Amino acid sequence: MIGGKDVRACKKIPPKWKAVFAKYAGRLRNKIMEKETEEKNQQSSMKETGSMALCAYEVMKQVKMDARNPRKASLLDEASVTTYDTPSCGSTKRLLEKPSSKGSDQKKFRKSNLVTISGKNLPLTERQLSLAINRMVIIHHLPFSFSRSVAFKEVLALARMTNNSYKPPTKQEMGGDLLNANYAAYQAQSIARLMSKADIFGMSIFGDGATIVKTPMINILASSAGNPHCVLDVIDCSNHVAEGNKKDAFYICQQMLPRMRELDPRRELFDLIAFDGAANVQKAGKLIEQYFPRCSVMKGIEHTASLYFGKISALSPIRELNLLAGVVSLCRIVFSFHFTFC
Repeated sequence: MIGGKDVRACKKIPPKWKAVFAKYAGRLRNKIMEKETEEKNQQSSMKETGSMALCAYEVMKQVKMDARNPRKASLLDEASVTTYDTPSCGSTKRLLEKPSSKGSDQKKFRKSNLVTISGKNLPLTERQLSLAINRMVIIHHLPFSFSRSVAFKEVLALARMTNNSYKPPTKQEMGGDLLNANYAAYQAQSIARLMSKADIFGMSIFGDGATIVKTPMINILASSAGNPHCVLDVIDCSNHVAEGNKKDAFYICQQMLPRMRELDPRRELFDLIAFDGAANVQKAGKLIEQYFPRCSVMKGIEHTASLYFGKISALSPIRELNLLAGVVSLCRIVFSFHFTFC
């Protein structure tokens, strides 16, 4: 309700419509609260994942430095990149430490001239930064709501802790160690959520084969009460098919069993296997049942339903309607990405 001494409730609105409006306002408030809660959860999750990725990245860089300079190699404990017992490491503490003010370090960490005496940012600097952000969004075809992204706010927060000597990572580092470190951190979190309640509710595994731009592939996913969709692996079958072989039941079973043994070495957690109605994957599920006796194979109907609706959409009236729907969908995507601020 809007407050104010001159604002009063309208007597002409029926009580049932007042209840409808109140219910609608309550939904809006709930959505706002849910969005704020989701942003807070994202911030906490990103901090934890960032610290884990930082540890993995430091291990990778240290291994490379030791390989280049074996004489100066430091004595490191036996650690794996995918091991995340502690989400924090010594480097995070060093990043938060105040720089030394002696010698040449005093020149590097001089007091910034971009703030006023009171500690506030100069308006000109803020405008320049806002223009630079807007320019980046336009150049890279990003949505205007990118400025409200939690990941972007984390980048700005970490940028305040660096000086002018910082150099952004190269494209080789972006697609190399940095990508591997973030992947390892997120994959470790995803598997941890997958295994959180598996001893109570069990786990299921499912997958399918597909050919994407002439590349034969097989995706393997797992599901549990803690994580309903966890991607375990995406297998490239190009070498297997190039030798004249097929993605038969035995090959699919060979690819899925190692992933299942890693998660369930005692064969006590997996109890369901879901495939479509194809003969090769159904036979692969029967083979997996021999190694995991608690599992039962379930036939998914989504593949059959998609074939049925595919034949219906091939009719000329439905095909013309699909073309119109595609144009409307494209206009909607362009509008949502470039003309919304929500």
